[in-house]
Amino acid sequence: MSPVVINSVFVAGSTLIALVILFHPRVVKKSVTWQATVTPLASIIGSGFLILAPSLKHEFGSWGIAVMALLCIAAYLFGNAIR
Repeated sequence: MSPVVINSVFVAGSTLIALVILFHPRVVKKSVTWQATVTPLASIIGSGFLILAPSLKHEFGSWGIAVMALLCIAAYLFGNAIR
C-alpha cells in the first residue's frame, strides 16, 4: 500500500474513533455544557484545520500530521489550564 492510502486510512479511522467516543450517548446525555459548546467549538476547530492543514503540509511535509497532533495536544492542555 502506498503511504497516501495508509495516511488516509489512519486519518479516517482516527476520526471515526473520536466521533464514536465524543458522541456516545452517555457523554452527551450527562453533560449539560456539552450541547452548548459543541457548535462553537466545532466551528473554531474546523476553521483552524482549514487554515493550518495546508500550511503544515507545505512547511513540514509528511510530518504535518504529527505537528497537527502536537498542536491539538497543546490546545487541549491550554484549555484545561483555563478551566
